[in-house]
Amino acid sequence: MLFLIAVLAAFSVDNAEFLKTVEAQRAEGYTWHEIECRQVTEGLPAITIDTPTGKQLVCHKLQK
Repeated sequence: MLFLIAVLAAFSVDNAEFLKTVEAQRAEGYTWHEIECRQVTEGLPAITIDTPTGKQLVCHKLQK
């Protein structure tokens, strides 16, 4: 249980900017939509999937 709390705390700290953006956009009526996985746009906060080839992909997006 302590391990799970530590992992969640580390995730929250590492992704604070992303979580803040999500909270603000959801308050404005944005919802999650699945998109075709694509490379990350630099400068936009995202939770990424790191591939074995070194690429970073994003597969979901907040949209109105």
